[in-house]
Amino acid sequence: MIREYTDEELAGKIMRFIVCLHKKEMKAIRNMCHPKVMWKFGNSYSDSTYSTMLMDMLWERMKYDHILRFFNVEMQIRRFSADNIVVTGLYRVDSKGDSELRQNTFAYTVVMAARLVVFVQLNEKSTLPKIHKIVAVNEAVYHLDETVLIYIESLKDHIIWHYGDKSVESIDTLKRLEKELSEDFIRVHRSYIVNKRKVFSIQRCSITMENGDTIPIPYKKYVEVRKKFIC
Repeated sequence: MIREYTDEELAGKIMRFIVCLHKKEMKAIRNMCHPKVMWKFGNSYSDSTYSTMLMDMLWERMKYDHILRFFNVEMQIRRFSADNIVVTGLYRVDSKGDSELRQNTFAYTVVMAARLVVFVQLNEKSTLPKIHKIVAVNEAVYHLDETVLIYIESLKDHIIWHYGDKSVESIDTLKRLEKELSEDFIRVHRSYIVNKRKVFSIQRCSITMENGDTIPIPYKKYVEVRKKFIC
């Protein structure tokens, strides 16, 4: 029987794997990967642990000896069984370049099966996640990072910000928020905006979010909304 990683162990393993990619440590990477692992960086694909395509692309952006530190900005873990795990998230790399501090942020997806990596996808993000200042109806002030938001719900002239297993209520409109939120957020209903990175599944006329909540999609908008998630 395969022993499950704890969340802390898995987070450490994923970050060690990412550091090895930036260092081009092929021996360590081969030990962590399935022989037929698939790599994806942006629109570029490659397979097998002997490919350096992804690592070469990382080195085009920054040399490892220029890197100062790594930050795991966000991580979500989806366990389908003890030996089938999908990990998604964001990490930031601070590096020195031309005497100035540079910051590069990458979205990642790592799929593991039988304790080996079988799929890796990295996408460089042009900007860091936005921080939204929210003044709740009880006058408490919150600063919520977009990466923790699951979906936003409209109730008349009030907004419910859903994050994790919590929520915050404020006075606002979805129309205004549509202009403020990043491209990761999609309006799927007149009363709902969802974070597409937090979608667990999409089915006919509804979306299931990672926290288990179900969001309706109007029948006439289903095809249009679905295209936004698969493009």
